[in-house]
Amino acid sequence: MEAMDVRSRCEITLWGAPGSGKTTFLNALSIAAAQGEQSSQLIGLNDASAKAVTDGAHRIAVERLFPAATAAATEVDVALVATETERRRSWDGRRLNVDREVRIPLRIFDRPGGDFGRGAAARGVRGALLDQLAASDGIVYFFDAIREAAIGDAFEHLHGVLAQLSVRTGGARMQGRLPQRMAFCISKLDDERLVRAAVEQGLLTRAPHDPHGFPMVRVPELLYQSLSAASDCGGLVLPALGEYFAPVQIQIFATSSIGFYLDDGSQDWKAGELSNHWVDPDSGTAVIRGRVVPVNVLEPIMWLAGLENE
Repeated sequence: MEAMDVRSRCEITLWGAPGSGKTTFLNALSIAAAQGEQSSQLIGLNDASAKAVTDGAHRIAVERLFPAATAAATEVDVALVATETERRRSWDGRRLNVDREVRIPLRIFDRPGGDFGRGAAARGVRGALLDQLAASDGIVYFFDAIREAAIGDAFEHLHGVLAQLSVRTGGARMQGRLPQRMAFCISKLDDERLVRAAVEQGLLTRAPHDPHGFPMVRVPELLYQSLSAASDCGGLVLPALGEYFAPVQIQIFATSSIGFYLDDGSQDWKAGELSNHWVDPDSGTAVIRGRVVPVNVLEPIMWLAGLENE
């Protein structure tokens, strides 16, 4: 393995309506890194960030509780240490796979979902939000199909901010598009309603290298199209992003921060056991049923940071 490649810091903002899964995603990142196929690690770069990483992982994995709604803007400084494989040719023409350890400092911003809504300007938070988005290298956008079917406000928490961000970063736009990379995440894939929609569209298959045999979505964009039809404006979200970001700057992921349900002690997922959460009938609180095995949580961050194995 070659010497460690230390790269410049990548700033990432999490974007989505209230309850769309931003903070749970952040809490699951270190778990996803530890459980990934390749050796990787997420480490805090200061005391506060290290505590946020460990406390967040402990809450969902050990206490099996979802995080409370984000009340104020927060930032976490971490480093992703992972192995990147590069394909090269030797002096005699042979193809070689060369592994090197890569360390990428990340600053991840998590804001209350309401900051992206129409009332944010009146609360005086819109300016700071736009400054943060404009300075970001990448954005993770969360499309919560369950919330969208019930409330239908995803477009409201997107389009106004996009238009203002376009004005704010006008001098930095590339060919009329915003310069950031955009990871579009269909969140809460473990929900039975999402899986049912994927099955009806013929989009679900078994992930070929997943150690638990979890299902995966073959074409996430088609799943989005199916799910977004449940609301009046849900189908406008991805096209709106396409107006401001070039196609090569958008990657679509179907994600679950807690993963599908696994019996305690079992390594193999059983078809039909999907939802990894339930609502306690006494308290009305949503709790996590089984082990936390995130699905497509680390991958959006690695893509935004440019850590892609060739």
